[in-house]
Amino acid sequence: MVARRVGLLASALAVLLFLGLAGQAAAATTGYNPYDSASIKASIKRALLDHTIAPNYVTFDITVTKTDGTAPTAKYNVFQTFNQPGKDPTDNPSKCQEEHFNSPEVPRGVYRCTAIVSGPGRWEFNGTVSQPGNLQHILKTVSITLNIVDAASLHTPYAAPQHRSPGKRFVHFVGQAHGAVAGGLLLLTGVLVFLPHLRRKAER
Repeated sequence: MVARRVGLLASALAVLLFLGLAGQAAAATTGYNPYDSASIKASIKRALLDHTIAPNYVTFDITVTKTDGTAPTAKYNVFQTFNQPGKDPTDNPSKCQEEHFNSPEVPRGVYRCTAIVSGPGRWEFNGTVSQPGNLQHILKTVSITLNIVDAASLHTPYAAPQHRSPGKRFVHFVGQAHGAVAGGLLLLTGVLVFLPHLRRKAER
C-alpha cells in the first residue's frame, strides 16, 4: 500500500511539473511585452501634408509598430530633436503627438512631430521612443537627414516690414520723433490756455 501511494504521489508531481513547464513555454511563446525593445520597430520619414505653414516648418512622422509590422496597442513617449550636421540641437527635445487621435484614419503608432528650422541647408531630425513614465528606458532611436532648400533665414539682426537703407530708417525715426514732440507741444499749449479758465471758474 505504501509503495502504491508513493507511486501515485510521484505521478501527480510529475503531471504538475509538466503542466507548469508547458504553461511557462506557452507564455514565452505567446507573451508580448510592448516595452521590450525587441518587440517593436521604429522608422522616421517626412510627413506627406497637403498644406504647410511655411517652408521653415518641417513635419515628420515617427512610426512605431510591432515586429510583424502591425500597429501597437500600447502608448509610447516619442520625442524629437533637430540640428544641422555636426552641431548641437537648436532646441530642447519636444514631444510628438500620436496622430491617430487627431485623424482616426491614421493607424495607431504614428507620432507626428514638427520642427522649425532657422534657415536653409541640411538638417538632421532625431527621434527617441521610450516607455511612458520611464524616459530613461529608451526603446528605439531613429534619425533622418533632409535638405531644406526653401527655408528662410531667421538669423537676420533686423527684420522690418519694408526694406529700408540705414539712412532711410534714420529719417523715418527723426520724422516719428518730430511728430511726438509736436504732439507734446500741442498738448502743453492746450493745457496752458485752458488752465486760467479753470482757475477763474474755481474762484467763483
